[in-house]
Amino acid sequence: MAKQLYDYWFVQFDFPNEEGKPYKSSGGAMVWNENLKREIPQGWVVEKMGKCTNVLLGGTPDTNDNSLWGNGYNWLNSGEVAEFPILKSEKNITPKGLEKSATVLAPKGSVTLSITRHLRPSILCIDACINQSVVAILENDKISKEYIYPLLNRDIPRLMSLRTGAQQPHINKGTVEAINVILPPANIMGAYINKAESIYNAIFNNAKEVEELTKQRDELLPLLMNGQATINYHLSAC
Repeated sequence: MAKQLYDYWFVQFDFPNEEGKPYKSSGGAMVWNENLKREIPQGWVVEKMGKCTNVLLGGTPDTNDNSLWGNGYNWLNSGEVAEFPILKSEKNITPKGLEKSATVLAPKGSVTLSITRHLRPSILCIDACINQSVVAILENDKISKEYIYPLLNRDIPRLMSLRTGAQQPHINKGTVEAINVILPPANIMGAYINKAESIYNAIFNNAKEVEELTKQRDELLPLLMNGQATINYHLSAC
C-alpha cells in the first residue's frame, strides 16, 4: 500500500487535484525538467538530496579500546540496516565512543542506506549510531521518512550502477547527496504524509509486536522442552 501510494502520487503524478481527480490523467499542466529528462507537474521543483536534508556518514570506534564499547548508544553496521524497520542493534557504544570516533548519532525516523556492496534502505525506529558503510538521511519539515524511503527504494538500481571499487563495490556520501528529489508544494506533501504516515506506523507497530512475540517464544520454548513449563487450555462448549 505504501509503495502504491507513493508511485501513484509521485511517479505517475496522479495525486488528487483540486477537484479530487487524478492530476495528470485529468490533464494537469506538466513541464519538462532537464535534470530528470522528464515532465513533472507545473509548480514542482527538483532539488539535490543534500540541499533539502542532512546526510550523515558514520564511523567505528576503536575496537581495541573497551572504554568505547558498552552501555550508551545503539551502534549499527551495514548488515544490520538490511532489516526493515530497524528496531535494535547488536552492539552499543559509550558516550566516550561517540565522542572519540567518526560515528554520528542518527535520530529515530532517519532513513538509513548501506553504501557498500548491496545498497539497502531502511528506517530507524530507534536513535542509533552508524558505521562508515552507512549513511543516515534526516527527515525535516520539508521532507519526511515516508517520502525519502520509497524515493530511495526506487533509485537503488541506478545507485547500484554507480558503485566503484573491485573488492568492495560502494558509493559515497556525495553520491547520496546528489540524488534528485522532486518536491511538490507543501499542501500536496502534507496531504501525502497524512495518508502515508498511518501506513508506515502500522508497519512499525506490527514489526515491534513480532519482535516481542519472537522474544517470548524464544524464552518459553526451552522451558516447555525441559518440562519446566506447561500450557493449560480448555475447550469451550459450542
